[in-house]
Amino acid sequence: MKKLFILIFFWLIIPYYSHAGIYTLTTAEGFNVSISTCSEDIFRVRVTVENSFPESLMERYSLIRTDWPVVEDSFSDGEGQVTIDNGKYRLIVDKKDFSLCVLGRDGTPVIRSVSYLPPSDCRIKSMGDMLDERYSWCKVKKAILGDTEGETVVVKTNDVGDVSKNSMLGFELADDERFYGCGNASHEHLQHRGEILRIWSKANYSGMAVPFVMSSKGWAVFNNTTVRNYFDIGASEPDKMWIYNTQPGFDFYILLGDDMLDALDLYTQVTGRATMLPNWAYGSSFAGIELENILDIM
Repeated sequence: MKKLFILIFFWLIIPYYSHAGIYTLTTAEGFNVSISTCSEDIFRVRVTVENSFPESLMERYSLIRTDWPVVEDSFSDGEGQVTIDNGKYRLIVDKKDFSLCVLGRDGTPVIRSVSYLPPSDCRIKSMGDMLDERYSWCKVKKAILGDTEGETVVVKTNDVGDVSKNSMLGFELADDERFYGCGNASHEHLQHRGEILRIWSKANYSGMAVPFVMSSKGWAVFNNTTVRNYFDIGASEPDKMWIYNTQPGFDFYILLGDDMLDALDLYTQVTGRATMLPNWAYGSSFAGIELENILDIM
């Protein structure tokens, strides 16, 4: 009886701590692709021109979830494309150039098209030049921490770094879609279609920029990276959202909900739920406290 109880216990518990299935392929153009079905609403996609998929820093420091349950899905290799079907969505990848789409159960496109541009693509440089010009005001202070006598030099650096190592990810947009997210990367608008957002925290500009954007149609994308990156949401091309990474590959999560509340819930499944402070703590955590004393705060 005891052995039967232990067997049933592990049969119930183990699937909830197993890793989801991972499917890998190499496209005709030499891109290596890895796709994980994290849940019926979440796919993790990695694409690179390198020969491996290294652990991300977000994984290494336990900032994103890795203990996904096993999902009953199927993988089929057809004429020119592969399909991953988890019963709710079908993710289809072109075996030539990696471009993918996501269809609902009834075959309706949920995400129309996602394309990857490797570092060798000429559009990487043109987008990089535009971003450098746009963020030419960004300066970097060169000083030794704690040195009160030395001179602090403010210099302008190339904002996007070495363009020969950068990459882009493009999403086809519907005419009636609107986009929200990215933390406080923009202080001008809540709705970001038509904007370019720089995802890099900078004091007095964007203290909490987040590489996450969600569509009014319920789907979202989380760019799993710690390098400087940019979201061009229908600014350069009205029907395209480009994500520009200052690294060769992409590691991103596709989140598929019915509305934006679902998309936000799925995002926090990946990154973890926020911890609420007790009511008494919120007055003391007021942001603009630099010029206030304790009596003003209380």
